[in-house]
Formats: sequence, C-alpha cells, structure tokens
Amino acid sequence: MRRISLVLVRSSLLVLAPIVVHAQGQPPAVPEPEPVVAPIPEPVVAPIPEPVVAPIPEPVVAPIPEPVAMPIPEPAIKPEHEPAAAALPEEPPAEEDAPQSKDALLDKPSPHQGHFIALGLHGALATVNDRDRGRRGPALGQGLSLRIGERITDRLDLGLALAYASVYGEDPWSFGRITVHAQGYVTKKSFIHAGFGFGAAGGGDPEDPDFSRGRFGDVYTVGAGHNFYISDESKSGGWLVTPVVTAEYGRDDTFPNAGVWLGVEISHWWGIPRNQLGLDFDEAYKRRE
Repeated sequence: MRRISLVLVRSSLLVLAPIVVHAQGQPPAVPEPEPVVAPIPEPVVAPIPEPVVAPIPEPVVAPIPEPVAMPIPEPAIKPEHEPAAAALPEEPPAEEDAPQSKDALLDKPSPHQGHFIALGLHGALATVNDRDRGRRGPALGQGLSLRIGERITDRLDLGLALAYASVYGEDPWSFGRITVHAQGYVTKKSFIHAGFGFGAAGGGDPEDPDFSRGRFGDVYTVGAGHNFYISDESKSGGWLVTPVVTAEYGRDDTFPNAGVWLGVEISHWWGIPRNQLGLDFDEAYKRRE
C-alpha cells in the first residue's frame, strides 16, 4: 500500500509541474517517466491431495447347498391276473481256472526220479528163419541187458538199451541190439515199453562149420514191467527191482529173428534236487544229516 501511495504522489507532482513552470514563463520541463515495476506475484502453492484408499471388499461366501435325498422308487408289483413271464434257465457261471500253487506243479518224492542205470539178467526164447538152411529154434538161452536214461515226466522215461543173448541147442546162435526206448507209466509203478534201433543175429552154418550166417539191420522191441521199491518211498531216488518182459523182432529178407526176454532188472536212480520237489514245510526245511 505504501508503494502504491508513493506512486500516486509522484504522478500528481508530474501533472502539476508544467502548470507551475508555465506560470513562471518557462517552458515546462517534461519529466522522464519512471519505469513502472510490475509487482511480482507471490507463488501459489497448490494443496497436495490426500490419497484416497479404496475400501477392500469383503469376500462373499456362497452358501453350500444342502444335499437333496432322492426318493427310492418302490418296486412295481405285477397283478396276480397277469401271466408271469417264463423264466429262462440260468447258465452256470464259467469256472475260472484256479491258480495252482507252486507245490501242486512239483513232483512228490519217489524212488524212480532223475537219471538211472539198470542192469538186467534174462532168460530168452528165440527163433530165426534161415531161408537157405531152414528154421532154427525156438530155443532157450540167457542174456544180459544194460540201460541208462532219465525220467522226463512223472509218466515218461527215455533211455538207451544194450542187450545180448545166446541161444543153445543143436544149432546155437546169438543176437544182440542197441536201441533207444521210451517207458510210459500206466500206474505209479507199472509201465509199458517200446523201442527201436539196430540189431545183429548170427551163428555157424550147420552145413559148413567154417562159415557163419547172420544179419544186421533194424530191430524193434515192445515190453512191460513193474517197479518194486527197495528204498524209502518218501525220498527222491533210490534202488528198484523190476521184473520185465520184452519181445523183439529183427527184420531181414534172409535171416529174420524174433525172441522173448523174461528177466529182472536192478536199477539205481539218482533223484532230483529238493527245490524241484513238492515237499511239506517241515520236510523242505529239514537239515540234512
């Protein structure tokens, strides 16, 4: 305000000065105008707005609907006057193959198990048809046999047999064979036998002692037998005594022979390992003496 008053006073003096000078006879002096200083406006400080914090909405929990119990329909009862439908015969359910236990798949211990060797003593009744000299026999003789082999299943043995026999009489002669054979068990101890291989038969020429007559060729055998255990039947392997009867035929064009063997074999079987046997628990874990 003070500054404004000074400005107004100065302005008045400048207006009145020419008038006074002119009155005195002097040209009025023109005063130099003073620069007008514009007032500097004071800076206006804008108020800082306070931050507005938005309210956090509360979570809305949806209500859990209560379970609705479905009504159980009542079974419809047919009226008595309606004819009942014919009942179809129900098919029996298919029986599933029951899994077999490990013990059921294993063999029970038996003396005739594993590999074997058998030695036999036989009586023989044999004949030969010498077409150039006539028939010889039948005549009695004796023979030996040796068999080796193995039991393949509880119903089958396979083996190799060697046999030799001599026949006595007016025209003595002998015969032998080597065959492969199979024995199939029809019961636990009884079996039938079949084999084939090579055989030889021959003897002196009744008309010329310096020469002999005979044959070599294929031979076939069939037979039967029954095992008697002389070892503990609860053990695998052991000793057996086996009566056997065997018939053989050697095919040839000029010297065919045939014979019947009746004898007894003694055999030893080595058995099979314990882990291949269906043993009871106490017997399976019994310590060997």
